[in-house]
Amino acid sequence: MNTQRLRHLALVTVAILVPNQPYSGMCNEIRASVQDEPAWVTFAPEGEELTLLTPAWPTIRNYPLRAPDNSDREKVLAHHEYGAYGSGLVFIIESYKAERPQRLWRDLPKLADNGAVFERDISFDGITAKQYRSTYESRYATYTRHFVRFATKEHVYLLTLATLEDANPFVDRFLSSLRLRRPEDRSTTDTQRSDYILGQAFSANEVMRRAIVVWKAEPTLH
Repeated sequence: MNTQRLRHLALVTVAILVPNQPYSGMCNEIRASVQDEPAWVTFAPEGEELTLLTPAWPTIRNYPLRAPDNSDREKVLAHHEYGAYGSGLVFIIESYKAERPQRLWRDLPKLADNGAVFERDISFDGITAKQYRSTYESRYATYTRHFVRFATKEHVYLLTLATLEDANPFVDRFLSSLRLRRPEDRSTTDTQRSDYILGQAFSANEVMRRAIVVWKAEPTLH
């Protein structure tokens, strides 16, 4: 039976402190703030087959495993989600481990069915990834979303990149850094991330500028 869940990034909601202004003005502010962004980091999750550069340390979410609805579907051995916000870019990396990733690929929802259109093939280390694009409107803003999906020896990866801008150069920077893990790559661990502490949370009457949500994952059926 389908159950409703809320897919979330960085504890579900991503927000930016900005003045009360139309969303069209937010893009300019985000672009101007890029100069103040910290250097991108190499993210090599333990147990995964990919390595890439990200604009922020991702939050990790581990999903409980369930038996397939029927015996014809490939069993998921592990399901992890990595996501964060930085450089005007929201990114989510979903990882599904399976004995036969190509068969699992067939079972996962087809992005084209959700209104996304094919953009291009991305090739790296003998892997061909499919990139799709869509425009998404919510009560917060209109986003441009890029979806990238590919299968490796042991995993299927689904990447979602969302920006307020129609063309954000950091999308290409993110995707061009994709590669398969190498023996010399050091795993990113929780200990390494512990040095990055979130700033203090303030109440509305303690700030000069109010916070608004610029991107929020919507509930989906799973």
